[in-house]
Amino acid sequence: MMKDWPRDAVMIVASIAGEERGDQMELAASRSCRDCGAKLMADTHTIRRAENLPSRRGRPILFFCVACAVQYERPSELHDDRNRNRN
Repeated sequence: MMKDWPRDAVMIVASIAGEERGDQMELAASRSCRDCGAKLMADTHTIRRAENLPSRRGRPILFFCVACAVQYERPSELHDDRNRNRN
């Protein structure tokens, strides 16, 4: 049975440290997975976008590794900027 996606925070799914694609990141920021505590590397561009989401409403920004994120029902609001253009 899948878990309900957390509503108490804006969640970002990030790469395990050492598996990130730094060439596609603005800058890598070290974070931890909310569930398992794994060390993650998140794109500062994605973090900044999450900070400015109108739907954030003051909630904290927390992180999942992919292995933990797939244990949850997909959220109704999902932002994915993996394929954004960089000029």
